Amino acid sequence: MPFSARKLLYCSLPVIVAILVSAVSGCDEANKADAAFSVADALGGVADEGFKTADEIVRFQFPRDHGTHPEYRNEWWYLTGNLADEQGQRYGYQLTFFRIGLIPPSEHIEQESNWSQRDVWMAHVALTDASNQRHLQHEKFSRGNPGMAGAHYAPFKVWLDNWQLAAAGNPFPWHIAVQTTDFDLEFDLTAGKPMVLQGNEGLSQKSSGPGNASYYYSYPRLKTSGQIRLGDKRYQVTGLSWFDREWSTSALDEDQIGWDWFSLQLDSGSELMYYQLRNTQGQPHAGSQGKWINADGDAITIKPGDIDLQTQRYWQDKDGTNYPVQWRLHYKNESTPWVIRALVNEQLMNTSVKYWEGAVEVIDSDSQQLLGRGYLEMTGY
Repeated sequence: MPFSARKLLYCSLPVIVAILVSAVSGCDEANKADAAFSVADALGGVADEGFKTADEIVRFQFPRDHGTHPEYRNEWWYLTGNLADEQGQRYGYQLTFFRIGLIPPSEHIEQESNWSQRDVWMAHVALTDASNQRHLQHEKFSRGNPGMAGAHYAPFKVWLDNWQLAAAGNPFPWHIAVQTTDFDLEFDLTAGKPMVLQGNEGLSQKSSGPGNASYYYSYPRLKTSGQIRLGDKRYQVTGLSWFDREWSTSALDEDQIGWDWFSLQLDSGSELMYYQLRNTQGQPHAGSQGKWINADGDAITIKPGDIDLQTQRYWQDKDGTNYPVQWRLHYKNESTPWVIRALVNEQLMNTSVKYWEGAVEVIDSDSQQLLGRGYLEMTGY
């Protein structure tokens, strides 16, 4: 996921806090809506004051930057991947951890203790089962203290309850462990390619407004192996994952309504990441950008004029919202356009923050040959 959590969490934070309060106090689902309204009224929105903004190029420091940045309001650790079992059945997965700052580090809390709360944590996990055309998802919330959720970098680990991403070496392998009621994920990940700094040396500008940016880096090709439990069956799987890491404070400009984000891993060994911002008229925004990463790991910036994106087919949610689940994408340095096609049409994250996120195939539009796989995220529809 690129910057999607920023605007969504900014708009939804009072509701998210309300859900967390409800969960901690034992309210049932019927009472959560009432709690959301009351807490939202009490909060009256969340100001940026006291938090830093991403407004200049900085020197990234690793492993330090794998950990938290409490001086910024929002940050996230984002994994997506395409896997296959020993019978060739296809799966997609998503695992995301969000930290949302409530109180900046500079602000004093009276009688601060291990239970004092400066952050809210949220996590999403999803599994796409292509053979059965289904998409399973779960969501969790937690306060950070005492030890219920968090992230640290020595050694690297980010977790919420029994969901975690943790380093088993320096810096790799990483290990994913997630348990839910209907599926579990148990994966090992190793870097098949160096880290890529997105945007301008890691400063990803989303609009012309000062500070409307994030610090953003990716591991675009993580070799992945492990096990999926689905119901009462277990499957050994292998494939590739993509890791995105961002932190920021500012929201997007008022004329930006949503985005379409593509992370594509080609069988040739190259990758393409591109996010198309959309304005309030649904047209591409000038702040759209991405990276082409060749097989050697060299990255080239992609500008809006380098990409032609056209929607080809839609899937309609039960609320009437139409999501494009098939696209035509033409990158100017490639001889033929690609078709980007959803592995399963219904890969909607129907969580407290609603968005479409799912596994896709990359197909040569002329030969119909499979060129690779990836993930697509869509918001603002």
